[in-house]
Amino acid sequence: MSYPRRQELDPATRDALDFIIAQIDTTVRSDKAVEIAGTQVFVGPDSDDMPGQINDVAVEVATTDGVASGLTLKYNTTGATSGWATADQTVADLTTEDVTVTGSVYINDTANANAPTGGGLTVAAAGGIGPFEDLVALKAPSVAHGVTNAAETDTFGSLSIQDDAGTAGGLMVRGYTEAVTGVEVNGVSTTENTARAATATGAVMVRALTKSGTGTGNPGAETNLFVINAGTGSAARWLVDAEGDTHYDGVDGAGAWDDYDDVALLTGLRASVSTNPAYRDMFQEWVAYAKPILERTGVVTYNADGHHFVSTKGLNGLLIDALRQVYARCDSLERRQEAVCDGG
Repeated sequence: MSYPRRQELDPATRDALDFIIAQIDTTVRSDKAVEIAGTQVFVGPDSDDMPGQINDVAVEVATTDGVASGLTLKYNTTGATSGWATADQTVADLTTEDVTVTGSVYINDTANANAPTGGGLTVAAAGGIGPFEDLVALKAPSVAHGVTNAAETDTFGSLSIQDDAGTAGGLMVRGYTEAVTGVEVNGVSTTENTARAATATGAVMVRALTKSGTGTGNPGAETNLFVINAGTGSAARWLVDAEGDTHYDGVDGAGAWDDYDDVALLTGLRASVSTNPAYRDMFQEWVAYAKPILERTGVVTYNADGHHFVSTKGLNGLLIDALRQVYARCDSLERRQEAVCDGG
C-alpha cells in the first residue's frame, strides 16, 4: 500500500510528525515519513498498515477526540507489514507534562535479569562513580540547603555508591534539608505484631545478611548488624551485634556522682518518672533531692509533657557508682567488725 503524505494525515498524527521532525536533523521523505541515517521512521495511527523493512521504526499514535494522547515506539523484525514489534523506549530529549511507559526502562543498560516481568527501572553509571556523585537525584525548586560540596542546592535526596573508591558497591541514601530532618523512614502497616520472639516483625525492619556462595546467609558470631555513626569518619557511637547485644561508646565522666548519695539518686529517679501518683508521693523527698542533680548531670531530661527521657549511658554510670558506694560502705563495716573481733 502507499503510505499517506504528510498533508493527508489527520491533524493529531501530523502534529506528532511535526514534533519528531522538529527534534531531529533529518530528511523528510513525503511518500514514506522520516528517514534517519537510512532507517525509515513511520508515523501513523496503526503500525499494522505501515509498510517497512527490517529495523525500520514506527511511531504509533493514539488519539482521543482528534488529539494525540499517546505514542508507542515499534520496530520491524521481518520486513513485512505484520512484522512490527513494540520496542524498548529510549527518550533522548522529550519535554511533556506526562510520560507513561509500559515495560522496563533502562538507563545506560540494556537488560536486568532480576527486573519484574511487568517492568522496572534499571539505572547504571556510564563510567566510574564516587560516593558524592548522584546516580539518582531528587530535586525540588523550593529547596536551597546550600550543602553544595555534597549535592546541588535543590537536591533533597539522592542514591549513590557507598564506598569511597566507588568500586566495591553498597548503596548510600542521602537526604538534604534546610531544617532538621534529612531522612525520615515510614513503614505503614495494616496489621500489627506484638511478638517478643525471633519471629517478631514490625512496621519498619532492618535485615542484615552476609554473602554465602552466590546467595546470602546469616551473619557470623559477633558480627555488627547495625551501627550508628556520628560524623564522616570513624565515629561509631552505638551498635547491635548478631547475638542481639547492644554496645555503645562508654566514654563518660566517671565519678560524677561521688559527692551524692547514689542510692538516693536512683530512688528519686525511679519515683520521678513513675506514672503512679501514690508512688511519687511516697518518695517525694527523694525526688526533691535527686531531680535537680539527675538533670544537671545528664541522667534524665525532664519535660513538661510528662515524657521524661533517661540517658542509658548516664543511668549505667550511676548504677555502677551506686554499687561502688554500697561496696565501700559494706567494706568499711566489715573492717570495723573485724577490728572489734580482733580486739575482743
